[in-house]
Amino acid sequence: TGGGSADLFVLGDETGAFYTGDKANGYALITDFRINQGDRIQLQGSLANYTLGNTSGSLPNGVTISQGDDLIAIVQGINLTTLKNATSSAFVFKS
Repeated sequence: TGGGSADLFVLGDETGAFYTGDKANGYALITDFRINQGDRIQLQGSLANYTLGNTSGSLPNGVTISQGDDLIAIVQGINLTTLKNATSSAFVFKS
């Protein structure tokens, strides 16, 4: 959970994405992502390395960020279309 202004949710760095190797058993849960406040998600590499989707089953409701079969994060409070349309302002990448 971030604060009241622009937040950076760090889910990766120059060496790789965090929360990998555990499938869907370990992931970040972002509960208050607000693009209009300047919030961004930091990942490693480029968006081509990740898949955005909707949650299903027993996972919390939101948008998933996955790398292969590893669930990196669930972003609540935003829908998939909005996040996909805002990728240039919603994500920052380290490589």
